Amino acid sequence: MPGLNEIKSRLEGVRGTKQITRAMRLVSVSKSQRAKAQLVGATPFFNQVSVAMSEILSAHADIESPFLIKRSEGRSLCLVIAGDKGMAGPYNNNIIKFTTASVEKSSSTLLVAGFTGRSALRRRGFDVDADFTFPVMNPNLRRARDVSEILTDRYLNGGYNEVIVIFTFMESAMRQEPRLLRVLPLRRENFLDGFTKADDDADIVKYEPDATTVFNHITPHYVTGVTYGAFVEAFSSEQQARIMAMDNATKSADDIISRLSLEYNRARQALITREITEIVSGMPD
Repeated sequence: MPGLNEIKSRLEGVRGTKQITRAMRLVSVSKSQRAKAQLVGATPFFNQVSVAMSEILSAHADIESPFLIKRSEGRSLCLVIAGDKGMAGPYNNNIIKFTTASVEKSSSTLLVAGFTGRSALRRRGFDVDADFTFPVMNPNLRRARDVSEILTDRYLNGGYNEVIVIFTFMESAMRQEPRLLRVLPLRRENFLDGFTKADDDADIVKYEPDATTVFNHITPHYVTGVTYGAFVEAFSSEQQARIMAMDNATKSADDIISRLSLEYNRARQALITREITEIVSGMPD
């Protein structure tokens, strides 16, 4: 049986670990709530951009835009949003598995946000752009705009036939699922589905200098909104996965503490009993 000092040392170590896991849980809760609040604040603008695009496509069926052209040849450009750190349960492993199963390795270029995912996918032989080193922690609109500019520029000028975003969507507090979203080229039916054009001719909008120019100008804002939403969802999912992992770690620490406390008390009682026995045995008759 381990000695009292050894058991006491292990108890102190586990209690210290429990304090860390509880603190990490609270930090993850705060970060997730802050990111969600930022997304809620930015959503109305991007919703309005989507409505404007729907209005243009509805009123101008013959509009031509490089963002609408389907290309038969070229590589796929995939933005993969993984994690920067571990200790989030199966979060990183799930997104890496999903990417491996969903992306054709020989015809795809990966832009991976998150150090953990970037390293893992490179080891698996994917063409990972080494110059793309954006973090995932604390997403913001400026970073999303920088990423979306890279996506749109490479789509227009880099010979890619599509832009895909792979991220984790938080279905609920207990469930986070990887998703694949095709961002470019745009599909008319996605914008016209459920959209009704106004009947009043007086409400018809005139676009200057023309509808195509306006459409091409606001489409990058739409891509920014999609990118920002994906970053926030992925970050929130990672934090929720870390919350669950830290909850499990804290419960495991409680179980270990209970077991070690019982073991400590038994060892202490045995030591006291042995000392009493030695004292009694040494007393004269």
